[in-house]
Amino acid sequence: SALAVRFRVGHEDHWLADLLRVSKTPQTRHSISVLARMTSIRLTVESGRYRQERAAFDALSKTQLPAPLAAWYAVEAIYRATRARGEFQCPVSSEALFIRLKAYSYYWSLSQVLREQGTCSEQGGDMDGAEQYAKRSIAAASQHGLPVAAARARALLVNVYRRRGQYREALSFANSALEGIYEEQLPVSRSHEFYNIIMGTTEALGWWHSALSSAMSLTEVALAAGFRDLQFTNTVRWAQLALLCGDRVQSRELFERALAYYSSLAPTEERAWAEIGFARSEERRVGKECRSRW
Repeated sequence: SALAVRFRVGHEDHWLADLLRVSKTPQTRHSISVLARMTSIRLTVESGRYRQERAAFDALSKTQLPAPLAAWYAVEAIYRATRARGEFQCPVSSEALFIRLKAYSYYWSLSQVLREQGTCSEQGGDMDGAEQYAKRSIAAASQHGLPVAAARARALLVNVYRRRGQYREALSFANSALEGIYEEQLPVSRSHEFYNIIMGTTEALGWWHSALSSAMSLTEVALAAGFRDLQFTNTVRWAQLALLCGDRVQSRELFERALAYYSSLAPTEERAWAEIGFARSEERRVGKECRSRW
């Protein structure tokens, strides 16, 4: 296909071309179908159905999988492990997989697995390991013209800096990454994590108005990207920061927006925070906390 040619010529990545060349036996057709269903299942809401599909795939793949199917499965499995923690385990190491992916020129898959292995390290508290995997993912993606993959790996690296308390590096790198996203006209969704990290970092530093500005941008990005639940999670955060900075009117308006959204949903932690925040916004003495922390 034209896309496979574009990927091979423009990015030196052979995965899609190899996938299209896989012999279409009944077994491989079934494997592709099951993998496609696994990929489409939501991360935690349907984990039971995912387990069923994964068991079906494992039963199909007792013999050696064609390389592009093995790469697809590897990316799917480690992505699931980092986002449904407690249900799926991260691999201890993926070095052998990295070597295979590079040998087959599956550079997009390589950048994904490097990033997710870094996320495994970060979630396990190994910041040094996470940093190295993030940098390797950025290098693989950048070398082969994959700017979205590089942006995602940069978000991991910025988060590592934030968790270490390297706030100057976190803010500098996050702002640089945002400039790159807008200059390269990447999907607006890729900016969400950077605004989130900037908000958390400036809040940790006590820069309340900077955190407030980031929360506003975070909410606008979620709206533009169609992240409906995140939009109102971010709205609650924006409202909390507005209240902290003494803007009772804006805070109350934002909490009301969030509560209107949550009113039709099952009770959640976010709804509870919105209710608590709305009650606080009705109190007479607000703004004192923000002023006392400058």
